[in-house]
Amino acid sequence: MKELFPAHSGLRVGELAARLAVMPSNISQIVKGLSAAGLVEQHPMEKDRRIQIVSLTARGRHVAASEVSRNRKEVEAYFACLTGDEKRVMSSLLRKIAAFRQAGIR
Repeated sequence: MKELFPAHSGLRVGELAARLAVMPSNISQIVKGLSAAGLVEQHPMEKDRRIQIVSLTARGRHVAASEVSRNRKEVEAYFACLTGDEKRVMSSLLRKIAAFRQAGIR
Protein backbone atom coordinates (compact mmCIF):
# COMPACT_ATOMS: atom_id res chain seq x y z
CA MET A 1 0.00 0.00 0.00
CA LYS A 2 2.92 2.32 0.60
CA GLU A 3 3.78 2.09 -3.12
CA LEU A 4 0.28 3.26 -3.98
CA PHE A 5 0.21 6.09 -1.43
CA PRO A 6 2.06 8.71 -3.54
CA ALA A 7 0.32 7.57 -6.73
CA HIS A 8 -2.99 9.41 -6.38
CA SER A 9 -4.33 8.16 -9.71
CA GLY A 10 -3.18 4.59 -9.04
CA LEU A 11 -0.72 2.27 -10.71
CA ARG A 12 -1.00 -0.41 -13.34
CA VAL A 13 -0.77 -3.93 -11.90
CA GLY A 14 2.40 -4.56 -13.94
CA GLU A 15 4.01 -1.34 -12.74
CA LEU A 16 3.19 -2.19 -9.12
CA ALA A 17 4.68 -5.66 -9.59
CA ALA A 18 7.87 -4.18 -11.07
CA ARG A 19 8.25 -1.70 -8.21
CA LEU A 20 7.90 -4.51 -5.69
CA ALA A 21 10.01 -6.94 -7.75
CA VAL A 22 7.32 -9.64 -7.77
CA MET A 23 5.30 -11.41 -10.44
CA PRO A 24 2.08 -9.73 -11.60
CA SER A 25 0.12 -12.87 -10.63
CA ASN A 26 1.32 -12.41 -7.03
CA ILE A 27 0.20 -8.78 -7.07
CA SER A 28 -3.20 -9.85 -8.34
CA GLN A 29 -3.66 -12.09 -5.30
CA ILE A 30 -2.53 -9.32 -2.94
CA VAL A 31 -4.86 -6.83 -4.64
CA LYS A 32 -7.78 -9.24 -4.22
CA GLY A 33 -7.14 -9.43 -0.48
CA LEU A 34 -6.70 -5.68 -0.08
CA SER A 35 -9.83 -5.10 -2.16
CA ALA A 36 -11.84 -7.48 0.02
CA ALA A 37 -10.64 -5.47 3.04
CA GLY A 38 -11.82 -2.25 1.38
CA LEU A 39 -8.31 -0.80 1.11
CA VAL A 40 -7.83 -0.71 -2.67
CA GLU A 41 -9.96 -0.67 -5.77
CA GLN A 42 -9.21 -1.93 -9.24
CA HIS A 43 -10.56 -0.52 -12.49
CA PRO A 44 -9.67 -0.76 -16.18
CA MET A 45 -7.51 1.89 -17.80
CA GLU A 46 -9.54 4.23 -20.02
CA LYS A 47 -7.32 3.92 -23.11
CA ASP A 48 -6.81 0.15 -22.84
CA ARG A 49 -9.46 -1.62 -20.80
CA ARG A 50 -7.32 -4.78 -20.63
CA ILE A 51 -4.93 -2.97 -18.28
CA GLN A 52 -6.01 -2.79 -14.65
CA ILE A 53 -5.28 0.23 -12.44
CA VAL A 54 -5.01 -0.25 -8.69
CA SER A 55 -5.62 2.69 -6.38
CA LEU A 56 -6.20 3.24 -2.69
CA THR A 57 -9.70 3.79 -1.38
CA ALA A 58 -10.26 6.59 1.14
CA ARG A 59 -9.89 4.00 3.91
CA GLY A 60 -6.75 2.59 2.28
CA ARG A 61 -5.27 6.09 1.98
CA HIS A 62 -5.91 6.65 5.70
CA VAL A 63 -4.31 3.32 6.66
CA ALA A 64 -1.32 3.97 4.35
CA ALA A 65 -0.85 7.50 5.72
CA SER A 66 -0.80 6.12 9.27
CA GLU A 67 1.76 3.50 8.25
CA VAL A 68 3.97 6.06 6.49
CA SER A 69 3.85 8.30 9.58
CA ARG A 70 4.70 5.39 11.89
CA ASN A 71 7.60 4.34 9.65
CA ARG A 72 8.91 7.92 9.50
CA LYS A 73 8.96 8.08 13.31
CA GLU A 74 10.77 4.74 13.50
CA VAL A 75 13.42 5.91 11.02
CA GLU A 76 13.88 9.21 12.87
CA ALA A 77 14.36 7.32 16.15
CA TYR A 78 16.76 4.88 14.51
CA PHE A 79 18.97 7.66 13.16
CA ALA A 80 18.69 9.96 16.18
CA CYS A 81 22.26 9.07 17.18
CA LEU A 82 23.66 10.72 14.03
CA THR A 83 24.78 14.34 13.83
CA GLY A 84 23.18 16.70 11.30
CA ASP A 85 26.14 16.26 8.92
CA GLU A 86 25.99 12.48 9.21
CA LYS A 87 22.24 12.55 8.48
CA ARG A 88 22.82 14.65 5.37
CA VAL A 89 25.47 12.22 4.10
CA MET A 90 23.22 9.22 4.88
CA SER A 91 20.28 10.89 3.12
CA SER A 92 22.40 11.62 0.06
CA LEU A 93 23.62 8.02 -0.10
CA LEU A 94 20.12 6.60 0.31
CA ARG A 95 18.78 8.84 -2.46
CA LYS A 96 21.59 7.62 -4.72
CA ILE A 97 20.75 3.98 -3.97
CA ALA A 98 17.02 4.63 -4.53
CA ALA A 99 17.70 6.31 -7.87
CA PHE A 100 19.90 3.40 -8.92
CA ARG A 101 17.16 0.90 -8.04
CA GLN A 102 14.43 2.98 -9.68
CA ALA A 103 16.44 3.03 -12.90
CA GLY A 104 15.87 -0.72 -12.98
CA ILE A 105 19.39 -1.73 -12.07
CA ARG A 106 19.40 -4.42 -9.42
